[in-house]
Amino acid sequence: MFHLRLTRSVYLLPRAIRSRRPYYWASLVPAHTPMLQRTEKHTFASSPNKDHIETDQSTKTHKVLQISVNTNSTLTNSVQSNSSNSKSNLEAEHIENPTKIILTEESATQTQILPKTFLETLKYYLTGYSSLSKFKLSALVLSTTMVGYAMAPGSFVLSSFLIASFGTGATICAANSINQIIEVNNDSLMNRTKKRWLPTKRITVTHAKCFAGVCAVSGVGSLLFLNPLTAGLAFFNLGLYTAVYTPMKQKNPANTWIGAVVGAIPPMIGWAAATGGAEMGSWIIGALLAFWQMPHFMALSYSLKDDYHRGGFKMLINTHPEKVPGVILRYSIALLPIGFLSYYAGMTSGWFALDYIIPSGYLTYLAIKFSRNPDKQIARQIFKFSLLFLPVAMMLMIFHKIYQPLPQLTQTSESASPK
Repeated sequence: MFHLRLTRSVYLLPRAIRSRRPYYWASLVPAHTPMLQRTEKHTFASSPNKDHIETDQSTKTHKVLQISVNTNSTLTNSVQSNSSNSKSNLEAEHIENPTKIILTEESATQTQILPKTFLETLKYYLTGYSSLSKFKLSALVLSTTMVGYAMAPGSFVLSSFLIASFGTGATICAANSINQIIEVNNDSLMNRTKKRWLPTKRITVTHAKCFAGVCAVSGVGSLLFLNPLTAGLAFFNLGLYTAVYTPMKQKNPANTWIGAVVGAIPPMIGWAAATGGAEMGSWIIGALLAFWQMPHFMALSYSLKDDYHRGGFKMLINTHPEKVPGVILRYSIALLPIGFLSYYAGMTSGWFALDYIIPSGYLTYLAIKFSRNPDKQIARQIFKFSLLFLPVAMMLMIFHKIYQPLPQLTQTSESASPK
């Protein structure tokens, strides 16, 4: 009976133990375990009691496996600390030399799920193009172009409106794509932008360049069918955004003022598409956009100070943070007379000047409150209200618009009869 029980217990063990291999227990320990933990070797021949040997070997198995788990966790912690230290060193190196190409492991190692069917491929690239063109931002800028067209004097022509919308939208997509191509390394270091398609390599830089080129040519080219001024404004704004504003973000905090000019031109493009000129009304709408961008962006940058510093951008909040509240207050006050100027130019009725005081006055109130107590919570309130302020102001402007016929040059011919 004892012999049967002993035989059954032995055959329940692994085959390596039954064959009495002396180095079996050492082979369970990983290669990185210290040698003192790998030299515990026992043979069955040295002990006359096989039941005692089984108990002893089982105890040692648990001991060795516990040592192995502890060793693996220690090594894992050391690897994580080393990777975090290397990541911080990369960020510091990029801040010192922003032009150096540095891609983090988090952005470089991205699992890609490639599409299989035509519909999946179409959806995949539409999502990528939406990321390249910053769809939400492009939609907001394009809406200001539509407002500029709607506020222009003259009748509404659907064909010119559609051409102006397509051309301006394509140019905006080109500008945003080129911006991401230039700033791909900066975006990979920022928490707000590191998941975009270029930093995660879900789309190649060459593909992005082709997309930007097609958008630029089709956008500016289509606006030529309207008039030269419309196409010229779009081409100028594309160059100002990509060749001046984008490189300046890493060099000088004055880039924000250049960006305000860039944002002021799209409504002027819409106005020029309707009238072919740049009358006083287009400048008033452009001033509304330019002044609005300063409190909007300064409040946003106040909450993203560390992220901009990590990405290597020279914003006013990083170089001169004490000047940010004053900038927000000055440009909020500059927005106040826009309603009266619109009435003076004959664009809107006097009711717009009265209604416009409510949103602009509240924005100024928040700016005064922030100047007295610069706080992230107040800055967040200014940013959120600025997102509401712009569409409200533009809808009020359209609602109170005064229709004006498009001024046309009348040529009078006087026929003088010879006497």
